[in-house]
Amino acid sequence: MEKKKGFTLAEVLITLGIIGVVAAMTMPVLISNYKKHEVVTKLKKFHSVMNQALKMSEIDNAEFENWDASELKGWDGETLYTWYNKYFAPYFTSKEIEKLPKGILVKLTDGSEFVMYNGDDYIKNLHIVYCINHKACKDYIDINGADLLSHGLDGKTTFFFAPRQQGIITYHSGYKRDKLMNDVSYGCNSTLKLHCAALIEADGWQIKEDYPVRF
Repeated sequence: MEKKKGFTLAEVLITLGIIGVVAAMTMPVLISNYKKHEVVTKLKKFHSVMNQALKMSEIDNAEFENWDASELKGWDGETLYTWYNKYFAPYFTSKEIEKLPKGILVKLTDGSEFVMYNGDDYIKNLHIVYCINHKACKDYIDINGADLLSHGLDGKTTFFFAPRQQGIITYHSGYKRDKLMNDVSYGCNSTLKLHCAALIEADGWQIKEDYPVRF
């Protein structure tokens, strides 16, 4: 009877070694692609849901640019909280709304959050910083303190949105791709990174290979 041959220990070890090398080469790419997919999915959903809420609110409260901003004198957290509960909260599902010294923090059901704030009484200067997760918003608030400026955005977990006549948009949506990428002050390649969400939208809600932020 012919004796069946098995694998030698050396052959098994070599095979396992090859599998380990392949895994080490491919896992970072897989993890990076997963993170990119998560970011794009949440960004796109947030953009859509915010604009749906705005449109529904406009049916009851007139066009956005005509919403009453007189009660926002000073734009502290208390008055913005009251304003948000009148114009957005009834049309927008959230887990919790937290008052900040000069804005509000809204926690969403998918684990993401956003900070809404402004520095004056002009409604179109309302700013929204969208955070992929709780830690991202906590870090953003810690960096900026009570002033809630647009510093500390990373184009990876924090992104900038703003209200305009056409709705809640990624900041400077519609600009040419090169400007979204390389504008000295606001480009995704700059320190402030205010254009990163608009760049992702301009690329068809994709994070392309030349996206300036590494995942």
